[in-house]
Amino acid sequence: MTEELYQNDSRWKNTILGNGASETIGMYGCLLTSLAMVANHFGGNETVATFNEKMKQNNGFMNQWIKPALISAVYPNVKYQKRVQCENQPAPLAEIDAGLAAGSLVIVMIDRSPSAGIQGHWIVLHEKKGDDYAIWDPWNSPGAAKTLHGRYSHGAPADIIQDVIWFGGGTLKLPQATEGDKPSAPAPAAKPKVKADVVTPNVDGLKMRSQPQIAAGNIVKQLSRSNKLKILEKADKAKVGQHGQWLHVRDIEGDEGYVAAWYVTPTDDPFLGVVKKDEEEAGEKPTPPSKLVVKTTTEGVAFRTQPRIGDDTLIERLPLASELVVTESGAEGKIGTHGEWLQVQDLDGDKGYVAAWYVVLAESTAASPSAPPTSKPAATGGKQLKVDFASGLKMRSEPEPTSQTVIGQVANQTVVEAIGDPHKYDDRFTFQKVRTPDGKEGWLTYKDGATTYLVEAGGTAKKA
Repeated sequence: MTEELYQNDSRWKNTILGNGASETIGMYGCLLTSLAMVANHFGGNETVATFNEKMKQNNGFMNQWIKPALISAVYPNVKYQKRVQCENQPAPLAEIDAGLAAGSLVIVMIDRSPSAGIQGHWIVLHEKKGDDYAIWDPWNSPGAAKTLHGRYSHGAPADIIQDVIWFGGGTLKLPQATEGDKPSAPAPAAKPKVKADVVTPNVDGLKMRSQPQIAAGNIVKQLSRSNKLKILEKADKAKVGQHGQWLHVRDIEGDEGYVAAWYVTPTDDPFLGVVKKDEEEAGEKPTPPSKLVVKTTTEGVAFRTQPRIGDDTLIERLPLASELVVTESGAEGKIGTHGEWLQVQDLDGDKGYVAAWYVVLAESTAASPSAPPTSKPAATGGKQLKVDFASGLKMRSEPEPTSQTVIGQVANQTVVEAIGDPHKYDDRFTFQKVRTPDGKEGWLTYKDGATTYLVEAGGTAKKA
């Protein structure tokens, strides 16, 4: 049985992550810790500290960013099988299930908090449990649930999973798209044209600028982590990951500009991790597409020269989550409709057709599969609540009981306004987002076990 490892273990939490300057394993080492557990599951015997050193020795870092594919340099029997970015579409649960059933482990980046924006955190999915997943979470929180939805109940798995990486000992076989009447069957993952000149952002809301410099008024748009960017100048390829350098790029909508080279990663050999919330080139929210952009929902969707099935029309098979821009007018109603075809263009400017029933709108808000049942706290949004604890309550930037999230103190008997519903962090803690009388917003402890710290104004809680 694989031993769980934790990034906030006192033995290594203050160790510098990879080749970073000040970033520690305790603050940013969730992906490293997840990879160490994957290595140990397939026969390794690592602590997070020893695995950090071995990855450094094998060129496994770009500064503090980790290169997950280089787990094979340390453990040749463990293969980086595939990565899918699904930030603006439902997560590929069928493909995750297929990988787990075949013996792979799946590392996913989740949005760990209901707060605005994506609060990235990497964990390991190691077993399907009904409609949920058994997890190894790198952040040690005593009493926390050991399943994905049990611990992160603010959203269904298809919604909170933002990035997926499969690891295993053999070839990954995933369900494939089929335009005929036959059901899809497992087959080797699609092998599209190698596109080494494509990068994706490592931060959400990455700014595309009209000049290669940070200056007021030159922001073209803000990008999501799953947007693919084509490098337009050959000399720029060597700049990827380098601080102070800029890349001339074009996105799927045809918009051109410059992005900070130190906040993007190659799609064919990514370096990943989590980032500080105050990153200089990250924005609060990506710019919504101005054109009709779709993403493939299945592995191996056929990109064709004509809207018909035939060996003579096949250009290539696209991997899951490929971005395409629709080039025909009035096509919105076709998306997701069986028997319809969409005329599209890819990042290289190549035009063709795809089956409309194998794509969704980018930034789709379509309903996802139902979430597992959970004991959701009673709704409180909009209510006036009163702090009922003699020493007051700590206000936090995120709904989690760590010293790093504390941003202030709210005195006993203060009346606050509830924002949204309570967030159940684990089996012990429940938090409530609030607004104080002076307009400050943050999270307060709503319950700790059987003890309630926020009561309706005019009421008093019963303490355990």
